[in-house]
Amino acid sequence: MKALVIGGGIAGLVAANELALGGAHVTVHERSTVVGGRASSDAVASTVLNRGPHALYRAGLGLPILERLGVVVRGEVPDLHRFDVVVDDEVLPGPTTPWGTARAPYMSWAEKAAVARFLGALFRLDPADFEATPFGELEERYATTDGARRVVEMMATISTFGRTPRLSAATALRQIRASLSNVLYLEGGWQSLVGQLADLAVARGVTIVTSSRIDDLGTLDADVIVLAVAPDAVERLTGVDFGERRPTRMATLDFVMPTPPQPPRNTFDLDRGVFLSFHPGGVGHCGKYLDPFDEAPAGAARAEIEGLLDLAQPGWRDHVEHQRFLPAMHVNEWFPDAATSGQAGRPSGRLDDRTFLAGDWVGPDGLLGDAAIHSAVIAAHNALRTVGREAA
Repeated sequence: MKALVIGGGIAGLVAANELALGGAHVTVHERSTVVGGRASSDAVASTVLNRGPHALYRAGLGLPILERLGVVVRGEVPDLHRFDVVVDDEVLPGPTTPWGTARAPYMSWAEKAAVARFLGALFRLDPADFEATPFGELEERYATTDGARRVVEMMATISTFGRTPRLSAATALRQIRASLSNVLYLEGGWQSLVGQLADLAVARGVTIVTSSRIDDLGTLDADVIVLAVAPDAVERLTGVDFGERRPTRMATLDFVMPTPPQPPRNTFDLDRGVFLSFHPGGVGHCGKYLDPFDEAPAGAARAEIEGLLDLAQPGWRDHVEHQRFLPAMHVNEWFPDAATSGQAGRPSGRLDDRTFLAGDWVGPDGLLGDAAIHSAVIAAHNALRTVGREAA
């Protein structure tokens, strides 16, 4: 069986490994000079810098798949006892757990009760019943005060990267639940995953071709093809029309600061939706979660991002060894909009019996990296089954 994978990002590399394990002869075509896509990292100032903040969910779909493939995952679990919030330009201790809001000095007892009401609903409600319900409606129903809504929005924003009332409530419920098991900030950045997946694939007989742009699927000699690329690229290659969708975007200032002026504490600005996080290797990211439906000019968020750093790490400019600003980084290629049924409304992973899809925008399961990894496994297994049926 001859299999081609178009796209050498994390989804493409996972698909290549799965296909090779299933006995396929696999070639990966990546248009860039290196593999990794948005999961690739850059070596700067004696460390490794991700393109924006990345986290691997400990309770997500991706981690067990990576470990089964042979990837060794090492990272740090963020210390929830070193978490602050900004309210009215004042830095205050944040809740160390969702239930820690009971001690939050920036909330009234009525607001704390409203947050508790939402947390009770979080575990009682079935997310499948809320795919087409905007998260804003769920907030109004359970987090009934302005202060409570700010805290609930923080939970949803950090876990989904989507800062808009149009976010599918089902997506928010699933991701907030997953976040309660915390995440891993990876040592060596996400390049540590990319490098291992590429090495494992080559060891399993996969051929990886970089600087290889594919413009016509009809000329390819393959039994099956996995398209692990963005939806725009799939439309160009196949002529399929996925309809209207929007990416989830973030404006982020990535920096290397081995000795910050203050002890490093993750900090969320409740008023502006800006999040500062510290990662292994003296790396940090301060980013503004952008509303996919807001047409504000790219780069307009930089002042708010630097404003949070000024509050949380005064004097930070004198301590930064390297910095890079990305005004509108794509976090997710398909924002889970309630108007299109959230994750349930994403394209399926099968175009036809020869062509399959993988990526963070494919299939109903998972979000962000978890969706990319899981959909890649599904695509590979479906491809192997298709060829198996034909051979039989």
